Amino acid sequence: CPITPLDAPTPIVSFLPADVEETQAKLDRAFGHQVVSFRNWYWTNEQGEREKVRGVRLGVSVYNNEKDIDKFLEALI
Repeated sequence: CPITPLDAPTPIVSFLPADVEETQAKLDRAFGHQVVSFRNWYWTNEQGEREKVRGVRLGVSVYNNEKDIDKFLEALI
C-alpha cells in the first residue's frame, strides 16, 4: 500500500508491505545490511480511526543507479 503520492516531487518513497518482517528478511538476505528504513506511522483507517502501522521508507539519492534500484525491486519478489 503506497503512502507517498505518485506525483510527489521527492526521491523518498514510503509504503506498507503486506508482511513487514518478510520484506525486511528479503532485503537483509539480498544486501547483508540495512538499505531502507523500517518506520512506524499513524494511519487513519477506513473507519476514521487512527492506528499505528509499520512500513518501509526508501530514499534514493545521487549515489544510487538503476542497478541498485533493480536489485532492490528484485529482492522484494
